[in-house]
Amino acid sequence: MRQHFQKIDFLRGIAILTVFQAHFLWYYFPAYAGVVAADGQHPASKVLLLNTLPRTVGWGGVTIFILVSGFLLHLGYLRDRGPFTLSGFYSRRFWRVYPPYLLVLVVFSLFLEDRLFASREGWAIFGLHVLSLHNLFSWSFFSVNPTFWCLALEVQLYIFYALLLYGRERWGIKAMLGFTLGVAAVWQVIGARLGLAGSPPWANSVFALWVVWTAGAFLAEAWNNGDRILRALTPRERWIAGVALVLAGILAPLNALLQYVAGVIGILLMDAFLHAEKITLQGRLARLVVTIGLCSFSVFLIHQPLLQVLLDFFNNHTPHYKGYRWVNSIAVTGLIFLLSYAMYHFVELPSIRIGSRLRAARKKLLA
Repeated sequence: MRQHFQKIDFLRGIAILTVFQAHFLWYYFPAYAGVVAADGQHPASKVLLLNTLPRTVGWGGVTIFILVSGFLLHLGYLRDRGPFTLSGFYSRRFWRVYPPYLLVLVVFSLFLEDRLFASREGWAIFGLHVLSLHNLFSWSFFSVNPTFWCLALEVQLYIFYALLLYGRERWGIKAMLGFTLGVAAVWQVIGARLGLAGSPPWANSVFALWVVWTAGAFLAEAWNNGDRILRALTPRERWIAGVALVLAGILAPLNALLQYVAGVIGILLMDAFLHAEKITLQGRLARLVVTIGLCSFSVFLIHQPLLQVLLDFFNNHTPHYKGYRWVNSIAVTGLIFLLSYAMYHFVELPSIRIGSRLRAARKKLLA
């Protein structure tokens, strides 16, 4: 089991490094940020190449995070020896996620968004962030810290977990995977009809990406039963899944389609990786990636704004010599990961311990 969690931390490390390098390259090459669509500037012959370059595939790291989240949380449910309660589940998620997030949100709002509290709109943006609802609107989607939209999505997926569990108990995890795939398809059709398919709040909503999270939960169920993910599906179910993916390819816009493709590739690779007994992660580089995976949440919370601020500061206030920008980049990268490591130990872990003590105290009072 310890080897299993090392592998999950390794996957988290790969995911955050993928996201980090994308934001790093976007800083230096802002004209090539994000997914590229075929248009006058980027003809179809170049779109495939541009969308497979390292600076683009950072979105794949987000997909891996969603898969890993679904896998770990559902595996915890499957292996929980005590009685499962939604109040306990939400308490654990709150103390794992919210205090570190709120700390970073307040610091960034005060020091990096100095005009945020100077207007009603700024206060509204801050309030939406506090409630994890800022990803619902285009004007607040990328505010304060562009990566925070992922965390709002994650919180909403936690809320949907209660519905997923209800459906699993009544119809099974396969039926819920099919249901969430249907929800995503209907959502994409509606978005296309309304002209919203390319809108970040629409394309990255909980209804669009719930299926990715459910796929992670499905992998957890298969892994817990000792099955490989393809063996957990009957031939008929594989055909249905294949047809559904083809329809998704037809219906979904490019940015959503790439999320689904990354989800399919990611879950197959995760399945192979978790069952690969020869992979032990004992090398120095592997152990470093595992360590990065442990503090990946803190890296996620702070890295994008700090990349911009620190690189601007170093590049503007240090001697300009040949290769100075790359030297500065190495220094900034090291600072961000060291700060994230400190946050993991002095913010994340204490918050988790406080939550555990409060639940234990409440349990004692109710006994």
